[in-house]
Amino acid sequence: MSDDLNPYAPRTAGAPEGFPMPPAQRPATAMIFGILNIVFGIMGICGSLISGGMLIAVGSGQLDQQMMDQMQQFNDPVYFGFLSMQLVLGSIFAIVAIISGVGLIQFRPWGRKLANIYSIASLVLLIIGFVFNLVYAVLPAIQAANSGDADPAQVGGAIGGAVGGILGSCFGGIYPICALYFLNRKSFVAAIENQPTL
Repeated sequence: MSDDLNPYAPRTAGAPEGFPMPPAQRPATAMIFGILNIVFGIMGICGSLISGGMLIAVGSGQLDQQMMDQMQQFNDPVYFGFLSMQLVLGSIFAIVAIISGVGLIQFRPWGRKLANIYSIASLVLLIIGFVFNLVYAVLPAIQAANSGDADPAQVGGAIGGAVGGILGSCFGGIYPICALYFLNRKSFVAAIENQPTL
């Protein structure tokens, strides 16, 4: 295959220095993960808005007593503080994801770097969230289930929510891992890092 048709070629003979690789010759990886980052970023912002509303409702006691009983872990200031911090960081990561997606679609080196930062930060936050959910949601729900005076519906709701959160964290790690793998392959790095930085 000649260089002008090879999507992984650092630069084509007809491409002036300082100009990005023509769109038709760019690796499809950049467009795919660029679009996905923008989509996940928008979803992250929407999720942060919903979660923020829930935290405000819990903090102000606006939920009915039954729901408050099923969310006893929110009464712990450490757990509530972590959720608040996770909400803020999640919103920041979502914005970074959108910006990196634009950079990847434009096939710019900074788009790949931002995508790497987003992926690593997302994995770190998922791991920390997994630990907090285990300590503040799953284990207390199991202890409540083992006590004889526990309300079965309340325990079931707590365990279901905790397990669902953990499974969500596990599935949430798939995309960042895939992004780190595909965006850091030698052929892709060689192609995109040869692009202008502006």
